[in-house]
Amino acid sequence: GITNSQGVTVKENMFYADARCVELTNVDRGPYFPLKNIAMVGNQCALWTDFAGIMTVGDFTNPAAMNIQADNNLYQPGSVNRLAWWENRVIGAAYTMTDLRQNYGWEQNGSAGNVSSP
Repeated sequence: GITNSQGVTVKENMFYADARCVELTNVDRGPYFPLKNIAMVGNQCALWTDFAGIMTVGDFTNPAAMNIQADNNLYQPGSVNRLAWWENRVIGAAYTMTDLRQNYGWEQNGSAGNVSSP
């Protein structure tokens, strides 16, 4: 999970059979601690069990305005097929790679497929 942080890169990790792969939280902690400038690159995300592979909690505008990016990641849904959830309710859920590309501006080089068991 990443909470109220800036300039974080989540790179080349395997998240396998966890509740979710990445949780991004942005809560009101004043002007000095907004969540922004986050990159998720080259990760493998498989068989998550709770709500969404990438989930946001709190106050979110849109990925571009917050400079939150995801690319070249591999997704393998498990019992939950929601790839991502964007909290502002306008963007909402992503169930497909097309949703991630069109609604989030993410995963131009990402894919859905099988992640090898660790």
